[in-house]
Amino acid sequence: MSAAASRVWISKLKAAAWAVPVTICFNDVIAGPFLIAGSSMQPTLNPKSEDPSASDDVVLVQKWTVRLQRYCRGDVVVLRSPTEPDIYIVKRIIGLEGDWLSVPGQLEIEKIPKGCCWVEGDNARESHDSLNNDRFGSGRVSHVLWPLSRIGRVSSSVPPGRLLAKNETAFQHSEY
Repeated sequence: MSAAASRVWISKLKAAAWAVPVTICFNDVIAGPFLIAGSSMQPTLNPKSEDPSASDDVVLVQKWTVRLQRYCRGDVVVLRSPTEPDIYIVKRIIGLEGDWLSVPGQLEIEKIPKGCCWVEGDNARESHDSLNNDRFGSGRVSHVLWPLSRIGRVSSSVPPGRLLAKNETAFQHSEY
């Protein structure tokens, strides 16, 4: 190997030695990709398709928003499953601590306790909704990255009629 070729390889190794830790740090702290599996967030994520070659959505998860505690009702978040802590799930925040909401499929109204939130999948038939105190584990889903035909921002909205009152204002209808 010539001296010039050796210098090129050393230069590439130095660049990789710098780029790999920066990439890992960015993915762990700022944002990173996440593969969506399952149908609990249809039609928002992994919409049904007649195309047999259609793949699962890959989304961008903003992790810094969670560290700064910048999340809102309607955000789609990645969090640990309350029943299987080794598995991450994707759900929509319906209510935050102190909110009042109607429990799906029941004639109950519930106040969300301090330190908890209420999360639901957009596809009620395929979603196990719950009170969760994980504080949104991994991050907030902001964009669909793949497939390219679906690339774009993920909407942040609460389904109409789900949230009855925000915080301590009990039984007053919210604009959400």
